Amino acid sequence: RSGAAAGAAAGAGGAGGAGVGLALAQGPRGEMEDEALVIPELRCGFTYAAIFDGHAGRECARYLRGNLHDQLAREVDLHSLRPAGGAAEEAEFECAVGPDGVSPAGGLCCPIDLTASFQGAFAKADATVLRHLEGLGADAGGDSGSTASVVLVRADRVIAANVGDSRAVLCRGGAPLELTTEHRVYGRSPSCASEKARVEGGGGWVTDGRVCSILAVSRAFGDRDFKSPRLPHLLEMGVQEGVWTRQHAEGVHFTADPVTAAPDITEIQLGPEDEFLVLASDGVWDTMTSRQALQIVRKELQRGATVQEAATLLTERAIRRYTQDNVAVVVVPLALGAAGPAGPGARAGGSAAAGEGGAGHHGGRPGGRARPMRGDAVARPWWKFPRKDAAAGGGGPH
Repeated sequence: RSGAAAGAAAGAGGAGGAGVGLALAQGPRGEMEDEALVIPELRCGFTYAAIFDGHAGRECARYLRGNLHDQLAREVDLHSLRPAGGAAEEAEFECAVGPDGVSPAGGLCCPIDLTASFQGAFAKADATVLRHLEGLGADAGGDSGSTASVVLVRADRVIAANVGDSRAVLCRGGAPLELTTEHRVYGRSPSCASEKARVEGGGGWVTDGRVCSILAVSRAFGDRDFKSPRLPHLLEMGVQEGVWTRQHAEGVHFTADPVTAAPDITEIQLGPEDEFLVLASDGVWDTMTSRQALQIVRKELQRGATVQEAATLLTERAIRRYTQDNVAVVVVPLALGAAGPAGPGARAGGSAAAGEGGAGHHGGRPGGRARPMRGDAVARPWWKFPRKDAAAGGGGPH
């Protein structure tokens, strides 16, 4: 279906009922492989929002929607234990306390730096999803993979972690501030050059803007044929399917996985000029710029629409602009703010999810970049995909 389907979560803390907007649309694709999830309070007063864009089947994205937030919560808890050292060590932690000023976790404190929590969660989630996919055939999504754009947001700051080419953008004073780096190997950006160098440095190659002539993203969860120990299988299947020659395969010597789930992580301190966040899959970004997407959402909010209506409109605009992909959108108003630094941090809140059993079945500096299938659809292995050459002038396959 091409129409947008939606789901909304009531906001945590003093959100005034604004909640979070979440909408998905299948678009012209034969399968719905995008997923999204919002949890108003995950840990330490943070709202969790995530977009997952699957490929070669929906299974990897669906698994991440159901499990990545739990893994991240466990990693935050792991790094939240009060250190046994002196005052200098304890200064690196902030306590998560309830409304009465008492920690409901019996002394549990939240780490100020959540980088290690994100890194650990992404690595462990990828290991578990790879084990999960091992038990599935290619037709059931066993060869599937997924991007992930995840944010933790509260009144004082937002932390974004990204793998693949979905995107998170902050509206700061009406201008876009991109919080994520897209992991692709076509185009002329420094990130593309860096990703290409990483792939080639580990023994892989890039052809027509694709990793090992196949994948249009260089970082992803799943995609087990592009990770140890299945790299020899990748080379053999490429020969059998005529993607490359036997001579080429025999000359390849991998020293690192060409595709990784290691995230880029960005943290931004929030201020009064920060208005909302937009997370979206590339079904949106293939049809408009970050600035255009924010203008659509901002105008809708300024006329009195809800964030849910704004998310739905952005999804519909991508469809009207003839996106060739599934579309997933989450809009997070920064008035949501969860409970701030002193908010409750030890219990999970409710959630709004799109995907299986949800809506998915139906369907730095301003102006710059922050630095640091439906259930009955049959998945296809990568070698059955129609391949597209990278477009001239920095464009590429999707």
